[in-house]
Amino acid sequence: MPAEKGLFLVCRKTGRIVGLNRNRWWGRWLFPITALAALIWYLVRVIPKPSRAAYPCQRVAAPIALGGLAYLLSLLGLVSACHQTRRFFRHNRFAVACVCLVIGLVCAAVVIRQNGTSARAASASNTPIGIARGINPGRVVWSRDPAACLWDGKQDSTHWWDSNMVVQPRVDAMLSAALQNLTSTTTDSNAWDALFRSFNVRRGNGNISYAQSPNPIIAIKINQNPCNYDNTNYYALNAVEGAAGDQWSITANPHLVLSLVKQLVAAQVQQTNIIVSDPTGPNRGWGGQRTIGDNIYKYVHPQFPNVQFVDAVGQQGRELATWPSTNCIAYPATYSGENGSSGMIICRQFLNAGFLIDMAIAKDHGDGPTLCFKNLYGAISGQRMGNEMYGTGTPEYYSNFIEPMGHQELGQKIMLFMIDALYGAPGPNADPAKWTMTPFNNAWPCSLFLSQDAVAIDSVGFDFLNTEFGLPANTDYYLHEAASAPGANGQKLSGVVYRPTVGSTQFVGSLGVEEHWNNAASKQYTRNLGTGDGIELVSVQTAVYSLNIIRPPGGSSFSAGANLPITALVLANTNPVTQVAFYQGTNLLGLSTNSPYSITWSNAPPGSFALTAMATDSMGLTSTSANVHITVSCATNSINLATSAGGGILALSWPPDHTGWRLEAQTNPPGCGLGADWVAVPESNLTNQFMVPVALSNGSVFFRLIYP
Repeated sequence: MPAEKGLFLVCRKTGRIVGLNRNRWWGRWLFPITALAALIWYLVRVIPKPSRAAYPCQRVAAPIALGGLAYLLSLLGLVSACHQTRRFFRHNRFAVACVCLVIGLVCAAVVIRQNGTSARAASASNTPIGIARGINPGRVVWSRDPAACLWDGKQDSTHWWDSNMVVQPRVDAMLSAALQNLTSTTTDSNAWDALFRSFNVRRGNGNISYAQSPNPIIAIKINQNPCNYDNTNYYALNAVEGAAGDQWSITANPHLVLSLVKQLVAAQVQQTNIIVSDPTGPNRGWGGQRTIGDNIYKYVHPQFPNVQFVDAVGQQGRELATWPSTNCIAYPATYSGENGSSGMIICRQFLNAGFLIDMAIAKDHGDGPTLCFKNLYGAISGQRMGNEMYGTGTPEYYSNFIEPMGHQELGQKIMLFMIDALYGAPGPNADPAKWTMTPFNNAWPCSLFLSQDAVAIDSVGFDFLNTEFGLPANTDYYLHEAASAPGANGQKLSGVVYRPTVGSTQFVGSLGVEEHWNNAASKQYTRNLGTGDGIELVSVQTAVYSLNIIRPPGGSSFSAGANLPITALVLANTNPVTQVAFYQGTNLLGLSTNSPYSITWSNAPPGSFALTAMATDSMGLTSTSANVHITVSCATNSINLATSAGGGILALSWPPDHTGWRLEAQTNPPGCGLGADWVAVPESNLTNQFMVPVALSNGSVFFRLIYP
């Protein structure tokens, strides 16, 4: 028999709590009173402002209140059913009484069960929040080439970032295709012009080109998260040796950095106006200064020696990041878990730039995703950290990502958002991991994401990372907060007011559009489905085209000497095809530069052959068809040598269209017949007739005409 101990019943032997003490009057009424209080609190708070339903206190109060209401209604139903059952039994209405009894038992089960669980609070699929941005609002381009990444994943003398472990032309093609699809253009130069003009219009500069822009400097924020000062050699390999990690840890991909620099230079940006940087250093609160390793610097610098590389150490050709002495960012307050002295200064190189590009990496940070919002943290003086990064702290939805991204001289100067998913990792300092979801199927993601909408691209990245690695619950709340449009008082979902600059009286508005896809298989958003004004995910695959020889069909047979037409069909290519080369084994048969891609193989010899075609596109990428096997047989009709004799001369001739065939002879004593030793008649392949002297002293002479 348990012993009573205040509110609880405890085991007499073990002292463990085994239940509530319902013998006390307040114990019996504890749950109904609590439920009533929760219901009143919920109604008072939520009715004036429905968005408060997402607050943590209301998400706790709601199931208690609903549980209490269900308990009360079920209890009333139980009492009523029992009363009706007793009444009907008195009147011998047995059948109806049984029905009432069943109803009573169901209500009793509800009372006993007292379901107090609540579902995870998150935005529903295909339910957009916010205002989409971009030339094509809310568009995120997903560019993928499964053949781009070659590393086998073995931690030996090779690395994922080695120059030969990613196919540079394929990365160039991925970026080119993504830029053109993002801007609905057909050339890279037009794509960049559209991006520059769109940015200048948004910044109030007018519809002007890059050349007309007031500030030509472009700073690229890369992610060098594992590169910390405890590395004894700041720059060796990928700069992640030492306690901070290993030489295989994920950092910015040098191939993508090079591809972006190449694109900017081709768009008439001077090398001296390009800055590649991760300046993270002072007041970080952990780790140390970030550096740009040799894997990037020594890969890009030789090709573009005047591009600036800026990090927090500034040695061996890198420049030192500098910082103003006055605060640039004013946070609304310091909340739980935050470092209130950090993150208020913007790196001077970013302040002085006219355009910014945010190049993030697809990786899980452990406490949430590392994408474009998190990457921008590295451009400010330290990280405020805490649960407030992802909106899961107090007040709920508040995120200290919003101030940097909404700042007029930082996040609002970003003209292009990028997520490097060529490899990708399950942690901030982790090694790359292959992805299992469709369409990757245990392969490297080999992907790149581009957008003009910071919230949209992070929402898409969140869906990919959440499906692949499983992110902590509700760590998309920062996206809800960023996307939400503030009320008349400037408050977003959290009730917090954000400002675009220090001392500004304006509010940070919606920073883009947020929603989740319908499912991981089809990966569709509302603009894909035509059901809303949210995200549009555009998928492109570069250099993954179909190339097949359609003529002659496999297994065909031909006669020797025939002229064989060979035709290839190219389907679904992103870039224009410049030529198709046709091969018999390793022998080049011919080239075709126009569709339909076709050549003629003249005078095909006897034998069995494997024919292939190889297409080359405008980016220099190639694709090879499967083999087509054919057979060429000797001609079925015999070719007779025409002969005539006179004056001691034997004249041999054959049809003119057999010029090139070779006349062979052998001379044997009479009665020996044919032997194995045939001798070619010199220069007989240059004509279709030959003269042979005839002498009675000669033995038997035999002639034959063969294909060379």
